[in-house]
Amino acid sequence: MVLDRIGQICSSGRLCLDLHVRLYFNRFEDRWLSVWSAGPAACEVSHRWDEAISLAKRFHRVEADDAVIAALRSYAASGDTEILERARTERPECFVPLVFRLARPAEELAKTERRKQLEAIKEDLRGLARLLTALSR
Repeated sequence: MVLDRIGQICSSGRLCLDLHVRLYFNRFEDRWLSVWSAGPAACEVSHRWDEAISLAKRFHRVEADDAVIAALRSYAASGDTEILERARTERPECFVPLVFRLARPAEELAKTERRKQLEAIKEDLRGLARLLTALSR
C-alpha cells in the first residue's frame, strides 16, 4: 500500500525523498547533514524506498563513532559538515528523518493561472496526505 501511494506521487515526476542525519548534541541545536536524495522523477519505487529505509536503519539511533562519522562524511551532500569534527569528541546520537518533498518547477507555475496553481498544489498535498496516512498504519 505504501509503495502504491509513493508510486502514484512518483508518476507526477515531482516527488523527492530526502534523508537527513541529525546529530543530537542537545535539544536546542538543530544541526544536520543531507546524506541521500532521490527525485524528482518517475522512479523505481521499491528500489528507492528500500535504499532510503536501508540508510535510515544504518544511522538512526546510532552513536556517532569514528566508523559512523567516516560513513557520514562519504554520504554528506549538504548541511552542516563542520559538525562531524565536533562529533568526533562528543559522540552524539544520530537521528534520521526521511523527508517527502514535492517539487514543482517555477517555470511550470509561472505559466499557469493562479487558480490552477492552487488547485495543483492542493492536489499534491492531498496525495501527500494519503501517503502519510498509509505510512502511519
